[in-house]
Amino acid sequence: MARGLRIYFAVLLLLLGTQSARANCLVIAVLDSMHSVEQRLARGDDSPDLAADILFLQRELALVADLDLTDAVGPANLAAFETFVDNTAVFIRIYLRGDAVVARAHLRTRAVADNLHAVAARLPYLRCDAPPNATPDLPADETGSNLSGVALNFSLNLRRILGVLAALIGVFLTVFTGFHLRARKHRREKRHRIHYPTSYEAMNSTFDGVLLDVSAAGVKLRHDPMHPLTIGAKVKVRILDTWTAGTIQWANPNYSGILFSHPMNTREVLKLVRAPKT
Repeated sequence: MARGLRIYFAVLLLLLGTQSARANCLVIAVLDSMHSVEQRLARGDDSPDLAADILFLQRELALVADLDLTDAVGPANLAAFETFVDNTAVFIRIYLRGDAVVARAHLRTRAVADNLHAVAARLPYLRCDAPPNATPDLPADETGSNLSGVALNFSLNLRRILGVLAALIGVFLTVFTGFHLRARKHRREKRHRIHYPTSYEAMNSTFDGVLLDVSAAGVKLRHDPMHPLTIGAKVKVRILDTWTAGTIQWANPNYSGILFSHPMNTREVLKLVRAPKT
């Protein structure tokens, strides 16, 4: 059980570390895309559709506005990027008030320009490696999406994903540990050698057989060699005038092992052991 828990927590920590690194890469990509757009606008480059740029910045800003950026950018860079996010919010608010000229002028003020320069100097050291199939510098569409080649769909909740993964791993380990402990218990059950003629039902027929040893968990049966049993088959065996159900766990041409559906208690086992032998 302890070993299973150790495996569970090790896998969970690995998942948390991997997902955390991936989340930081996405945050950096969002900040990078915002910076690219604002730097272009601050230079005074003609924009075919300023409204699309604003829509894009609104979407990106919504992804990072309420985040603690410390993990993604590091404590030394935190002030510069928090200022950058605040400046972006001010730029959008000015534009939405209906004054595009003043909004562009805001990006060219000394404080905002210095901040854009500071962010530009830090981004190369924070960017994650791009995937091999990445396509840089994708053009903007009519909604402002994909201006920097960064996917905008971040609708999956990271905590929810991790919660589901942790729950699935926990269920798997619980089931596995339960079966393992049950199997160990069955192996440890004391076995008694007997020779008990009996009958058993299998394959919709009744056959004669002999029980050769028994434990609380199951019994060894010498079955009819003309009608061999198969692993997994359901059987009923007569024990002390009671039909007891079970499942074939192993089998060969002459013998098979039956695991009882409901274990016998100690009194029942001893009663069978003391039954007359023939």
